[in-house]
Amino acid sequence: MLPLNGSANCDERRFPDGERFDIYRGAAHLSFGHGLHFCLGSALARMQARVVLEEVIKRWPEWDIDYANAVKAHTSSVRGWAKLPVITG
Repeated sequence: MLPLNGSANCDERRFPDGERFDIYRGAAHLSFGHGLHFCLGSALARMQARVVLEEVIKRWPEWDIDYANAVKAHTSSVRGWAKLPVITG
């Protein structure tokens, strides 16, 4: 049995408009597991993501996603992008 985190995190009973990226969404998610199986590296992963985003935004304060050339990843366990180009200003 394999839980599909991407699907669970989009359950409309718990996440209204679950397909929309929302950094302010208050409901808990399953990205780092739960309980006894919670990811030990979650704090490091969050810090790395924060630092990367801060530095990217400093370097390119104006940017947009090139959705016309974006390609979704086709896997059974992870929802995301195989290719997500950006346009910098």
